[in-house]
Amino acid sequence: MTKTRTLLDMTGDYSVDTYSHQIIAHFARCSNMLRVLPFLEKTLEASMFIVGGYLDCDISHIERHGDLRMEHILHKAKALALTIESQMIKGNNRDNDAGFDGLRYLIPDDQLLPVDGPMSVANLDQLLSMVDNPTHLIMSAKQRPKLAAAATDPKIGEFVSFAVDVFGRRVTLYKGIPIVVTHFDALGNHIIDYNEPTPSGARKGGMSVYAANLSEDGVVGLQLCPMEFSDLGRLPDLPVLRMSCEWVMSMEATHPRAAARMWGVTEKPVTL
Repeated sequence: MTKTRTLLDMTGDYSVDTYSHQIIAHFARCSNMLRVLPFLEKTLEASMFIVGGYLDCDISHIERHGDLRMEHILHKAKALALTIESQMIKGNNRDNDAGFDGLRYLIPDDQLLPVDGPMSVANLDQLLSMVDNPTHLIMSAKQRPKLAAAATDPKIGEFVSFAVDVFGRRVTLYKGIPIVVTHFDALGNHIIDYNEPTPSGARKGGMSVYAANLSEDGVVGLQLCPMEFSDLGRLPDLPVLRMSCEWVMSMEATHPRAAARMWGVTEKPVTL
């Protein structure tokens, strides 16, 4: 069986390439989903798409402020990482034929859990029970603090714990399952927000929470090969130094119970 690797695992592939090594590590820091999702190398498939772009640095900027090219590249790499993370959650190939389906569209209808109310211990348990060997919960940065706040209630607090990740950041766990927190996309919008329809028919006011088995036996990233970088140097027709980034990738759910989505979660405190 082909071994899966996370982006952090892949940093070793670029140990002799300073630029690429730093960019890959930065991708993992900027996107919690890219940090934890394992990737499987496969031959080119129709579901794979090219993501990436040019990471330009103005020469005039370097002349005024010194050689801050890497800092400039990492700033643009962060925007790209957040764009990919947004696609991993709510990408829809039917609306955007240049992208891939994210979790919202990979999950079948019978793996949807409507709640039309606050997140609770009961509906989190039900959500997890819908996934074979769940490894992660995925929720918005707006929703996770509500669970942490509810942990002050001893009846809920016994299910919530905290750990520290490889970057020294605190990770919240529910019954030992780590919570992947989504923040903003490259445009400054919350990737998951209280702007979704609710089961009662409201056009907005609901939010989704996901449970998934992020592994080669559940939801897995696909890539033709690891991310590729090319330093194109100074362009003849533009006053910029350019680096290109190309990654042929997508993600898939390997079976129907690889993930589930709870929808209609409202902006109220977590309950039992």
